[in-house]
Amino acid sequence: MYELIVDTANNRLTVILSGIIGKMESEKIAREMVAACSRLKRGFDVINDISRYEAADKKSEDVFKGVIEFFKIRGVRKVIRVVGGSKAALVKFADVTKTVSNYTVQYVPTMEAAVKLLDS
Repeated sequence: MYELIVDTANNRLTVILSGIIGKMESEKIAREMVAACSRLKRGFDVINDISRYEAADKKSEDVFKGVIEFFKIRGVRKVIRVVGGSKAALVKFADVTKTVSNYTVQYVPTMEAAVKLLDS
């Protein structure tokens, strides 16, 4: 399951992932994230809430890596991941992210902390 929120006023994309993400769903999410970027200006921020994320198959990881590369090309400024208590999600996303050069991510425990960090 997922939810995308495009906040043009703050030039921000919020992506909330929960449960188990399969290949078809990950491809749909990727298409929607790419489309959402067209509504944002270069230098946009991303909040990725994975606090309720459980797992994805290997092909989904490849899809998400492609989105990360696209975000870099589109000029993403800051990426904040909300991990809550989900150690599995933290490890999984950190593993995918470390394969992409020059893509820095900050981790926070709550959505409120993510928004506060970006608004400061």
